[in-house]
Amino acid sequence: MRPPLFSVIIVTRNRANVIAGSVRSVLRQDFDAMEYELIVVDNGSDDDTLNIVKELQQSSFQQMEVVTETRPGVSHARNAGRLIARGKWILYLDDDALAPTNLLHMYQAWINKYPESDAWGGGAKLKYPVKLPHFWSSHFDGMLSALDLGNDPIIMAFPMTPYGLNMMIKREVLEALGGFRNEIVFGGDETDLFWRMEKKQKIIRYAPDCVVTHVVDLSRFSYKWLLSAAYRSGGYHRNFDKFNGNIRVGWKMISSGWLMVVVGRRGFIPVAFAMHILRVLGYLHKYWGK
Repeated sequence: MRPPLFSVIIVTRNRANVIAGSVRSVLRQDFDAMEYELIVVDNGSDDDTLNIVKELQQSSFQQMEVVTETRPGVSHARNAGRLIARGKWILYLDDDALAPTNLLHMYQAWINKYPESDAWGGGAKLKYPVKLPHFWSSHFDGMLSALDLGNDPIIMAFPMTPYGLNMMIKREVLEALGGFRNEIVFGGDETDLFWRMEKKQKIIRYAPDCVVTHVVDLSRFSYKWLLSAAYRSGGYHRNFDKFNGNIRVGWKMISSGWLMVVVGRRGFIPVAFAMHILRVLGYLHKYWGK
C-alpha cells in the first residue's frame, strides 16, 4: 500500500472530557481517506480516555491506529507516534484542539506552493469559557497557545517557533534529528526540536489559514494556573539551554521579559510581574539542572 501524504498524531493523557472532539475533527477531514492516517498515542491514562479512543477507532473507516506509551512525558508519546507513522508529513495536534474540516487541504496547498519548506506551524484560536475572570487580559492568551502571526506564510526564525498543538514536520527531517529529546519529558520539547532544525538550516514556515480551535478548560483561567505555568516555563527554558550545551538562549528569553512587564504589554501588571519572577525562579531552581 502506498504511504499516505499525512500522518496526524494526537498525544493524550487523562482527557476523556475532550479527546473525542479532537479525534472526530480529524476523522471528518474533507480529504482523500487514503492520503492520511490518524495515530492516537495514549500516554498512560487512568481515566476513560483509552476506551473512548478505541470505540472511535472501531466505528471509523479511516486509517487509525491507537498506541499506548507508558513512559510518562509528551516527548516519549510524540516519538511513539513518529515511529509507526507512514506519512511524508507528520502533523501533531493536541488532544484539546479541534481541526477544521479543510485543515489537511490547506496544509497541502502550502506544501505545494513552498516545496522547499521542512516544517509548518499553524495558528490557534481559543474557545473561551462563558465568563472570564476580571484580571484576564488577551495578552495572557499566548500562555494558552493562542497564535496569530498575520496573513502571510512567513519564515519562522527562532525564538519564533510553531506551537505544539498544531505543528507539521517532514518525517525524514524528524527522523534525521532523532525525533524529540526523550530527556525533556515535562514540556518544551518542540522548542528544542525547532532550534535543532534551525541549526541544520531547515526552513520553518507559518501557515496563516491552518488554524485550529483550542478548547481551554476553565481551570486555566486562574491565578493558580498562570503562576504555575510561568514557573514551569522557567524550567522548560533551563532544560532547553542545558540540552543544547548551556547556550543561555533560554535565559536571555526569560530575563528579557521584565521590559514587557514595565510597559504593561502583558495585561494585568501585578500578575504579569509575578509571572516574570516565577519564570526566573523556575529557571534557577536546582531541580531542572538534574
